[in-house]
Amino acid sequence: MRELDHISRIFIEEMAKDNEMCSGTIIHKIAKDIKFTYYHNKIDRHRIVRPSTEIIKSDKRFNLINPSYKVAGAVFASDAPFVRGCISIKTDS
Repeated sequence: MRELDHISRIFIEEMAKDNEMCSGTIIHKIAKDIKFTYYHNKIDRHRIVRPSTEIIKSDKRFNLINPSYKVAGAVFASDAPFVRGCISIKTDS
């Protein structure tokens, strides 16, 4: 996940540069406004990848549960395969 963060930062920085190949395109606009956050259930000692337990703080949709599947006392499964390695994609606008 840290390597993916590193590569995507370089790629986004290049696309967001003014007076370059993507300048004036929708790709340029998106590159300037996009923000990636990486999550994993294993602790990252460099704190680049955030703990999966924080997903429910940044995206409230993970708290939505169909009432027919709700189990009393159940907690967010931060080590489940779906959120074990997750990427949040948001825009600043």
